[in-house]
Amino acid sequence: MAASFHAALLLLFFLLSAVAGRDHHLVVEKRLPFRNTYRDLIGGLENIPGLPLRRAASLRAIGALSSYDAGATGEEAMRRGVATLSMVLTQALRLRPVGETVSSRWESGEARVAAEHLPYIEHWYTMSFEVLWWRRTGRWDSPFTELLRRRAGEALAVVRVIANKSFVQLLRAHSHGA
Repeated sequence: MAASFHAALLLLFFLLSAVAGRDHHLVVEKRLPFRNTYRDLIGGLENIPGLPLRRAASLRAIGALSSYDAGATGEEAMRRGVATLSMVLTQALRLRPVGETVSSRWESGEARVAAEHLPYIEHWYTMSFEVLWWRRTGRWDSPFTELLRRRAGEALAVVRVIANKSFVQLLRAHSHGA
């Protein structure tokens, strides 16, 4: 099952990279009428456990995105589609528990993010900053240490991909919210 999920991700990345740089193949650029935050997409982080993340849901999301028409109804499907693909393509690669959930239930079963993993999604930038700070200094004492004090080992075990952001970029990410 996990191999199938990873093969699907590789195929999707291959297709996206094959299209990149070939703008003449894209008929019309369409700006979506919402921001890419979980608040705008599905009403907030607390609604992520309601998103199905298996293969069928991802295919529905791709269908909603590929058939988007600004004049037609279906904005809700678009929002859920962007949120679903964000979880499957981004968060699953960033965070080990999300990736394990999606890959173990990709073909069958009910792949949904557990509520206990929501703080990882919300604080991924902060955990990345903390891990990089720790690697540079050998200390767990950056400006955001209190946020993760209980979870120092957890951050090291959970984060798969680290964002190398400056302190200013980290503050900016926090101000935009999830």
